[in-house]
Amino acid sequence: MQDLYRVVIFGVGLVGAAILLPELLTILLAVVVAILLAIPLSSSASWLQRKIGLPRVVGVLLTLLAMVAGVALLLALILPPLVDQVGNVIDQIPSAINKVQQGLRDIGIHTKNAGATVQEFVRRYENDPASCSAQ
Repeated sequence: MQDLYRVVIFGVGLVGAAILLPELLTILLAVVVAILLAIPLSSSASWLQRKIGLPRVVGVLLTLLAMVAGVALLLALILPPLVDQVGNVIDQIPSAINKVQQGLRDIGIHTKNAGATVQEFVRRYENDPASCSAQ
């Protein structure tokens, strides 16, 4: 009889853990991010306090400002070329589809010209994604 209780308690524990797992992962992610931010903030604040004599709070704020500026610079360098490349890929979709269709026609599979239709769909999706979702 005790074994039955243990099995039931174990089963309830497993179900409870499965239900709580997403919340626990969210909390764990927040803790990991906080640790990853706290380590460089603390070490640089300590260094600034020892070498320059800045108060620890000012050192943390300067380090945080430098981190934000670094992320902003990285995004400013990466995003414009990425947006241009995505535009180029979208512009090349019709010709790629036409090449595939030609290859299919060469082996005896006939399709209608879909390149322009696909490009029109992508452009429409860029302007209003809700209008292109499945009803």
